[in-house]
Amino acid sequence: MSADLGAGPVGAGAGDELLIARFAASGAPLWSVDTTGLGPGSDGPSESAVAVDAAGNAIITANGAIAKLSPSGDVLWSVDPIDEAGRGRILDVAVDSAGNVIGAGSYDNGDALLVKLAP
Repeated sequence: MSADLGAGPVGAGAGDELLIARFAASGAPLWSVDTTGLGPGSDGPSESAVAVDAAGNAIITANGAIAKLSPSGDVLWSVDPIDEAGRGRILDVAVDSAGNVIGAGSYDNGDALLVKLAP
């Protein structure tokens, strides 16, 4: 299924993707992307979180991966810190004052997971 929030249609994959969109202060759509191809995917809906760094880049969690999107919606990088989405998940993400990306989640039998990615 695809959706169009006013910036063009996105999301024609298997249905597990997330839709990420950015809007102007006026409410006008600027861009939208789906998470197809970010991380190894999942058998169902994935947990997601969003943070924004000082440069206006969006840091998202999707399908077991952490990805950085530019202010124009381009994927700058994507990494799967768990290596197997079925064995763990990233539940939250933040950016510190130095631009490091911090991901928190769980792995295997509920063990805590904390990931720090340099800018």
